[in-house]
Amino acid sequence: MKTNRLRPAFLPRSARYFNTSLIKSKIDILENYAKKNQLHKLRMDDLFEVFKLSKTEEDYKLSLHLLNIYYNFGRNLNTQQDVNMFFIFILRTNQLNEAKDVLIHYE
Repeated sequence: MKTNRLRPAFLPRSARYFNTSLIKSKIDILENYAKKNQLHKLRMDDLFEVFKLSKTEEDYKLSLHLLNIYYNFGRNLNTQQDVNMFFIFILRTNQLNEAKDVLIHYE
């Protein structure tokens, strides 16, 4: 009887950029909602979903662009949970200087 060996799964380089392309597509969809004045479709859950996908510096910049769109259309980080999600997003993308600035200005 032949046994199946488990092989280590290494992601190819192109798979690492999947999150960035997914973030770009989500931003395009949400920008179209904003341009068409369909503000009821700009949900905070979509913003937090993009935050959760972000891992690199490019993802960080794209996510901040999306956050700017939300602010321009009156969607703010209102609750403490929203601010916590934003802070976790900053730490996940390894923007430690930004995290330090957020803590300084928060107090």
